[in-house]
Amino acid sequence: MTDLKRIPVADMANVLEKAVRYRLLNELLQTASICRDILTVDPHNQSALVTLLLALTHQFDTKFTDALDGAYEAAYYEGIVHKHWANSQHLQSMPPEFVSG
Repeated sequence: MTDLKRIPVADMANVLEKAVRYRLLNELLQTASICRDILTVDPHNQSALVTLLLALTHQFDTKFTDALDGAYEAAYYEGIVHKHWANSQHLQSMPPEFVSG
């Protein structure tokens, strides 16, 4: 297994700029990967968090389930994605004292 290279703090702004550029080019998997690399070094980097959030939510338009073999698998995993999205929407509308975690 190859060791991942950590991003030097001095290069953080350039790497984040690259992630934003990839997002604008609709290269969402690359964007998410770069943002996760940034967050490994700087877990509270707000720009990387926002860019990652945008990249992930923009993928909701993509039908990843089309790549799965079989109608059952596609329907099953699409249902799981919808369930997770619905749960997140429900938790956001709940008062904080009712949300566990």
